[in-house]
Amino acid sequence: MTAKSEKSWGEIAFLYRKPHAHQYSIEDYFARVQEDLTALGVENHAVTSCYLSRGLLPRLKIAWQVLRRRDWLLHITGDITFAALVCRGKVAITIHDTQVLSRLSAIPRMIVSLLWFELPIRRADLVTVNSEETARCLRDRIPAARGKDLHVVPVSVSEKFRPSQKPFNAQKPRILQIGTKPNKNVGRLVEALREVECTLCIVGPISEALRQRLEVNKIEYDNLVNITKKELVRVYEDCDLLAFASIEEGFGMPIVEAQRIGRPIVTSSISSMPEVAGNAACFVDPTNVDSIRAGLTRVIEDEYYRNELVSLGFVNVERFERRRIAERYWELYRAYVA
Repeated sequence: MTAKSEKSWGEIAFLYRKPHAHQYSIEDYFARVQEDLTALGVENHAVTSCYLSRGLLPRLKIAWQVLRRRDWLLHITGDITFAALVCRGKVAITIHDTQVLSRLSAIPRMIVSLLWFELPIRRADLVTVNSEETARCLRDRIPAARGKDLHVVPVSVSEKFRPSQKPFNAQKPRILQIGTKPNKNVGRLVEALREVECTLCIVGPISEALRQRLEVNKIEYDNLVNITKKELVRVYEDCDLLAFASIEEGFGMPIVEAQRIGRPIVTSSISSMPEVAGNAACFVDPTNVDSIRAGLTRVIEDEYYRNELVSLGFVNVERFERRRIAERYWELYRAYVA
């Protein structure tokens, strides 16, 4: 069924944050959703916040920008969910993770919990999350989430990531690590790679403490910062395997991207990683350096196991096909907003 066959269906406005430099994951994802909704006959358009969500005054200006709008349905795509509180029409919000609550001290955490999660969830006509793990974290931390339907719609994988064959370098594999924030657990990965012959490719800024740890453990590494999407695809193609032993994730997009390219993955057995990776990854305890090392060693040394993970990954990644994700959103809009 297309939008043209629906009665009293209005146009959907997708509200985006103003992204910080080289942070376009939400924008790329929902751009695909918008394109595929258009193909389904659903009228929609994008609205970008005029200000970075940083500090009180810019956030008040974002709220004023939303207050002046008269959208039939406003879908807030992430990060600026507080804008739902001043929305005059119907509103949908997408929540990608709750990691910010783990980083804040008591009073800021209380404010963010209320204005970014509790009150927007109460106000929204539709709440979507990107994983069952995010839904679980919300219900654990946010009272309003316990009495609200939280609909899981996973992140689609870009068609820019395509299968790319590459002989595996078992003698000196190139191991890819995406991200360097504390939840990415790069420090333990570095410890696990001590005395493992490899090159570690780290995408994201490296702190001086991490640089020293790399040197102490004598890890050969490359560091890439502020790369384009096209360059990121090439980085995946050039690697032999993905290491993604995070402590916490809302989703874990590198898992899906690596599976789409055709690379084996070593990832965490906790948080959202098993949900996203399916049966197509080597799972390790991210809090245990020996477990991480054992997983990496098995993938490097066991060719049959490695190839099996790649084959299973191609099957698993079909769950994140972009048209399927857009159809799920259209189904939810009709059920909860029309």
